[in-house]
Amino acid sequence: MGGKNKTDRATGTRGEAKGGGAAYSPGLEGVIAGETVLCQIDEGESGLRYRGYAIGDLAEQATFEEVSYLLLLGKLPTRKELEDFSGQLRAQWVLPGPVEAFLGVVPPNAHPMDILRTGVSLLGMTDPDATGEGRVSARPGWEGAIIGSQAANVRKAIRLLAQIPVMIATAHRLAHAKR
Repeated sequence: MGGKNKTDRATGTRGEAKGGGAAYSPGLEGVIAGETVLCQIDEGESGLRYRGYAIGDLAEQATFEEVSYLLLLGKLPTRKELEDFSGQLRAQWVLPGPVEAFLGVVPPNAHPMDILRTGVSLLGMTDPDATGEGRVSARPGWEGAIIGSQAANVRKAIRLLAQIPVMIATAHRLAHAKR
C-alpha cells in the first residue's frame, strides 16, 4: 500500500504521516477547519458561544432576529435596532419572480434539499447586489475573486435570512397541496 498515511482498517488506528503529509484523523478529531470571531467552542462548562454569548442562553432568551443581528453586526440590538432590523427582514419576505416560478414547477416528490439548493442558487442569481459593489480579494486561495462590500454582504444576508424560510414554507405548501 503506497502513501504516507496508513490506517489499520480493522482497528481504526493510524500511523504518523512522514515527510510533511497530512495525518488521518477519525471524525476530523483535532482538525482546525478555520478560525472565526463568530463562535468559540470550549470543552469546559461554557461549551459553544456566539460572539461571547453562551448558545444555551441565546436559545432560551433571544429571538431569531436578535441572534441574527448579533451574528451579522457583532452585538445584540437595542430595542430600536431590533425594530429596524425586523422591519428590514419583513420587507424582504417577497420572493423574486424566478424563485416563485421555480417553486411552481417543482415536482411534488422532489427532495427538500434539492429544492433548497436550487432555490438558494436562484436567490443568489437574482440578488440585486450580485453584480453591484465589489472588490478584488487578496485572501490566500481567493486572489482575484470579486467580493462584495461589507454593506452589500449584510444586505444579502438579510435577504437570505428573510427569503429562505419563505421559500421552504412555500415549497412545503405546494408539495402538500392537492394537484
